[in-house]
Amino acid sequence: MSRIVELTNIIIVAAVIPLMLLISLLAEGVDRKIYARMQRRIGPPVIQPIYDIIKLAGKERIIPVTAKKAVFISTPYIAFLFSSTALAIPVATLILGVSIPGDLILLAYMTVTVALMFIVAGAVSGNPYSSIGMSRSIIMMLAYEIPVLASLIIVAVKAGLTLSLFNIITIQVEAGAPLAFIYPSIILTAAVFLFCMPAAAEAQPFDIPAAKTEIIHGVLTEYTGLYLALFKLAKANHIMFLNILTVLLFFYPAIIPLQLDWLALIIILILSLVIRFLTVTIPRAVFARVKITQALKLYWLISGILLTASIILLGLGV
Repeated sequence: MSRIVELTNIIIVAAVIPLMLLISLLAEGVDRKIYARMQRRIGPPVIQPIYDIIKLAGKERIIPVTAKKAVFISTPYIAFLFSSTALAIPVATLILGVSIPGDLILLAYMTVTVALMFIVAGAVSGNPYSSIGMSRSIIMMLAYEIPVLASLIIVAVKAGLTLSLFNIITIQVEAGAPLAFIYPSIILTAAVFLFCMPAAAEAQPFDIPAAKTEIIHGVLTEYTGLYLALFKLAKANHIMFLNILTVLLFFYPAIIPLQLDWLALIIILILSLVIRFLTVTIPRAVFARVKITQALKLYWLISGILLTASIILLGLGV
């Protein structure tokens, strides 16, 4: 019987990955549509990102003579694999009601790896625009990744030194409210996490590494065909993963019981779209691109102040 249950769980997780790929692309389509409406345009259809991926996958794959071929080809596959796995883990946790011990560390490792693959892609392309995009990506990683990782540590400490995503969800359900609504220290931590979202998504005003009007397409300038499609899928997965993780860590609705199901997943997905609208769509429509020095100072100043206050409150037990 236990083997049947294990096999069923494996099948469910295997089915989750292509489903979440589709949802990630649809979420991007919704984002584009809302963004267009905010600018009083009709905008593309919601399923346009799916068309884009299909079209790119059928295009010619060109490898520059100046590129390091093996690394150039492998980076989009690695980025896609890690982003898909990172997205599947919290979704599987929602559906199955279980998680891998220490999965919070695994998720942090995977999200950093995805960002690093974009940097490596720029480094091995042999294109000056890609090199500029690479250097900008490294600086932006220093700006937002450290505050994001610090936020995860604070949540883990406040949740009882747990590194299990399911345990953090359990604490919120038993408390009857999301962590961000209970502890002032977590409110500040959630603010930092949300503040870092536009930079992690490379959305305006922090789309500095891929500023098309300045450096064409940044690290992805030389990528075409299936390779570019995989990178675009990886980015869509990465943004969706961060949105879902934000909901699970800080704003998990206590009305959803521990015995999770597909309805719970739908509720979480709706909340994640709200998070995306607030942290990606609105800033992209309202603000102009900032300079990279301004972005670095802004993230270190605001995140530093909020995290310091959060750590002080954490030490006081609130």
